[in-house]
Amino acid sequence: MQAGIPMYVHPGIDARSWAALATAGSPVRFVVLNQDNGPGATEDTVLYDAARAVRASTDTRVCGYIDLDYGTRDDFFNVQDAETWVARGIDCAFLDQVPATEASVQATALSVMRIRAKGIKYVVMNYGVLPHAKHLGIGDVSVIFEGDMATYRTMTMPAWTREHAPERLCHMVYETSQAEVREAVGLARQRGVHTLFTTDRTYASGNPWAGVPLYWADEAKALQTYPNRPAPGWSS
Repeated sequence: MQAGIPMYVHPGIDARSWAALATAGSPVRFVVLNQDNGPGATEDTVLYDAARAVRASTDTRVCGYIDLDYGTRDDFFNVQDAETWVARGIDCAFLDQVPATEASVQATALSVMRIRAKGIKYVVMNYGVLPHAKHLGIGDVSVIFEGDMATYRTMTMPAWTREHAPERLCHMVYETSQAEVREAVGLARQRGVHTLFTTDRTYASGNPWAGVPLYWADEAKALQTYPNRPAPGWSS
């Protein structure tokens, strides 16, 4: 199991978090780089250098942020962002606020095709909720839960999600205490999800993804407790 981490914090504000992820052996599948709801008009070299250090140290994918705004943003701007990320050496994308309905499947798939055509090789789709089943074949990883730990305990995963490799499904859980980390990892494992990130930061703070929690070392250890991929239908 590995983490998928939206790093919505500048290293000038939280150098500790970026340094923690640049440690060899960190179980991180991808990190999201977001300068200004996208690549930014000009490259912030301090931010980009921190992301490149993570990639160089751990072979973690660095994904450039692109906001689909639930399908309302014109594809011209999405493609433009993709071109900018690729020009700056980032060939992975994190698509945020992806529409999740059946009616949006075709338009979303076309957006991703256009983005890939510009040189993006790996795409993370952030639905934040469980989307229609047809969506899960569009990206390389799909974020199908984004919420607090209390809600995470009560969520259910339909049987059809087991048709997808657990490495391609991701949950992001905030308001998770250090004592709850192993529980969250166990729940993700039981649900056939092998990409998970937990943090103790709150939604009320305005940015629950402002860096990794102080308990990151414990979280990394908990993720690495389950190194083997479960067989299809695994549920215990």
